[in-house]
This record gives sequence, C-alpha cells and structure tokens, in this order.
Amino acid sequence: MMKRVSFSLAETYEADVIKKYQHLKKCSFSAAIKECLKLGAPVLNRINENIAAITDIEDKLRQFFNEEPFVQRTKPEITKGEFFHSIYKSHIKYEYDVLDRKIFPHESTRNAMGVAEKKGIKENATLMLEYYKVEKAICIYTNRKVSHALNRAGGFYKTILIKTSVFGDYFFDFCNSVCLPIDELIEYGTKETVRRHQIRSTGFCTLHIPIFYINNKAVIVPVLRTEEVSQSSRTGGDVIIINPFEDE
Repeated sequence: MMKRVSFSLAETYEADVIKKYQHLKKCSFSAAIKECLKLGAPVLNRINENIAAITDIEDKLRQFFNEEPFVQRTKPEITKGEFFHSIYKSHIKYEYDVLDRKIFPHESTRNAMGVAEKKGIKENATLMLEYYKVEKAICIYTNRKVSHALNRAGGFYKTILIKTSVFGDYFFDFCNSVCLPIDELIEYGTKETVRRHQIRSTGFCTLHIPIFYINNKAVIVPVLRTEEVSQSSRTGGDVIIINPFEDE
C-alpha cells in the first residue's frame, strides 16, 4: 500500500548526496529519496532490533535490583547467575570464538607449559586483539600433548574474545579466571569449591559465572562491583592462557 510522506531536508549534505544519486540514476528527486529509504530500511531494522534487546536487558536489570532476596530456583523469574551469564553473552563476549592448533618447542622435562609455548600463544592472541578490536583474549587448551622425545608440546586451543570487562557497576575479572572440577562445583557449590582450592578474590566477589567447559572441569570468572576491583585486575594482561591439562 502506497503511503504519501512529506518532509524537508534541513541539512544540505544529505540533500546534496541525494541529488548526486538522482543525477547518477537519472531519476526524479522523489524517486531517489524512495530508493534511499528502501536501501536504509534493513539497517534501521537492525538498529530497532538492538534497541529492543537493550531495553529488555534494562528491564531485567531493574527487576533484578528491585527484588530482595534473589529469587529461588523454583520460581520462573531470572536468577542472579542467569542474569550475569546473559550479560556476559550479550555484552561482554565477542560473537564467536576462534579455534586454533599450534605446536611449540618444549625443552623442559616436565609437562608444564614452557616459555616458548606461552609466548607463541600470546603472540597469536595479540594479533587477534588487533584484528577484532577487542579488549582481551582468553586462550583455553581443549587438547594438549607433550612429546619429550621430540621436545614438542601443543595442541588445539580455543580463544574466547572479550569486547569489554565492564557492564554498568560490575566488572568481569577475567585475569582471575580459574579452572575447577565440575563434580566439586555441583557437590559443594561455587563459593565453597573456591574456598577449598584456596583461591582468593581481589575484591568482594558477587558471584562466579562459568564461561567454558572442558572434560570434567569448568572455567569460571569472578564478577565484582567496580569499586571493589583491585588495580592489578584493572591493568591485568590482555591475554589469559588457561591449561586444563596442567595436572596431567
């Protein structure tokens, strides 16, 4: 259905651009405007979708802080952990991960990661930081082997890219990410498991959220209030390397 719309262009730049398009296409000024609107509609639609998503998160945020205490798991409302995990996926984490495979020199008689291995992974991750324009890269081995006969070590690892560590008044402390056994997390809960492994937080930790699972372990990240974050966490490295096979 045709709709007649009347408007005026106060900005000469937009008018000049449309006139140039009109001249190139050899069409009327109104036809040029119509074509510009047609081309711009998909972009505006994406903007509308993002605005709707942001509004939904803002509504959840208001609901989250207006309810005391946090809702029980038996209720249908979003929980504290679910809320921060949704924030992590929508605002903190880059839209996709990078899977890579590298082999490095390994001179040590032990299986622990050596200097060359860490340096190689960091150099590769630094290139990703520059290419994707992100804040941090978390490199997690998904399969690692050591050959003392060949003096080589390496394998497959996944790189999780982080756009930002901050959302509102909260800081996702990726520099203090830890890898813990899933069975202990289930049996004792996150807080008690962290205590049992003598892991000290750099500030008052609101909670931990899982960001990756490998075999029987989970990589968890502490979430803190921004005013509780230490200087070491704020200025920590932009490349975090996690080896779940450290004990093997």
